[in-house]
Amino acid sequence: MNKKIIIYDPPMCCSFGICGPNQNQTLIDFQDTFTKLKQSGHNIERFIITKSPEKFKENPQVIKLIQEQQLKVLPITTVDGVIVKTGSYPTGKELEGYLIIKGNQMKNKFFCQHCQEIFETKGKKVKYRDPIFGPCWERIAKCPICDAECREYRQKNSAKKDTNFDDYVDSLRNQGGGGCNLEGGCCG
Repeated sequence: MNKKIIIYDPPMCCSFGICGPNQNQTLIDFQDTFTKLKQSGHNIERFIITKSPEKFKENPQVIKLIQEQQLKVLPITTVDGVIVKTGSYPTGKELEGYLIIKGNQMKNKFFCQHCQEIFETKGKKVKYRDPIFGPCWERIAKCPICDAECREYRQKNSAKKDTNFDDYVDSLRNQGGGGCNLEGGCCG
């Protein structure tokens, strides 16, 4: 089974984030690995919040993190819809590791926001109704590494239009032409 990796990027003026006078070497290395994986036939994609907000809205975990932590949580990396890294781009070694996860192994994986580690457990499953996404599941588990409570959100049905998120993305677009002058933007 070919894993689907998605990177949800912060605002940037170009699709790679490696333009302008002050280029970030980490981002250059990430883009190089991303391109090689894509050309090798792997299912890996990148979406910029100001250019593809609809892709962000397809994953309720991503939306919830952005609403709670704002732009500092970006980039967010998911594997088959499960968040595996936030706040920085995955290294080549991490991306390769995500690709070798077999079958249904992500089902019981949790990502701890506190210690930035992935761990496996069944956790507790709670059904609830989200005002934006409708019927959802919240999965709760205690991180065995740092003892933090970790929560993941799973959508059961299609997302409704999220006017708060749409307004947020519009406000980002109105700042510095899509990210150039924002803190952490690619050209500023």
